[in-house]
Parts: sequence; structure tokens; C-alpha cells
Amino acid sequence: MDSYPVPILWASRNVIPNEYIVRLKDDADMISHFKWLEQYANDGLSKCIVTGKFEAIKGYGAELSGPVLEDLTRRHDVKRITQECETECASCPPTSP
Repeated sequence: MDSYPVPILWASRNVIPNEYIVRLKDDADMISHFKWLEQYANDGLSKCIVTGKFEAIKGYGAELSGPVLEDLTRRHDVKRITQECETECASCPPTSP
């Protein structure tokens, strides 16, 4: 049984404001989902910019704010919404200035 609204998994640190990964359910139609998303691109209330599509996980990255974010939590085809954060790599060498 599906639960609604779809929860947003909020980052606890190193938050990238208004950036999210949206994962769709396995049976979701990505084309119809993106057509639905287009209505928010110029509505004057929402920020909705798709920054990348990830077919391997059936999802996408996007800059989102306003009504579109809440409306995504009520979509039957959305599996998960995760706020993006910058990761820290303990084994990565420091970058030069």
C-alpha cells in the first residue's frame, strides 16, 4: 500500500538549497511525468529546473521551490524525494586554491 504524501528526506548538513533528487516508481511513465512538470516552469510561483535525468534509477535532479515541491509529494508516480547535500570524502586529497 502506498503512503501519501510522499515524504521529503531532508539533508541534515551540507544542504544545497532547493536542490532535490526525485525518484519515480518502477512503473512510472517518465515522459508523462515531465509533461506534468513543465506546467510549473513558467507559472510564476514555482522554481522548477531539471538539472539532470537519471534513467538508471528512474529519477532526476532538479531545483525546486514553491508549489511544485508540495505537489510532487502528492504524485502517485513519485517514490522518493531527497534533498541534495554536498558530500565529504575522507579519502579525497584537498583541493588547491
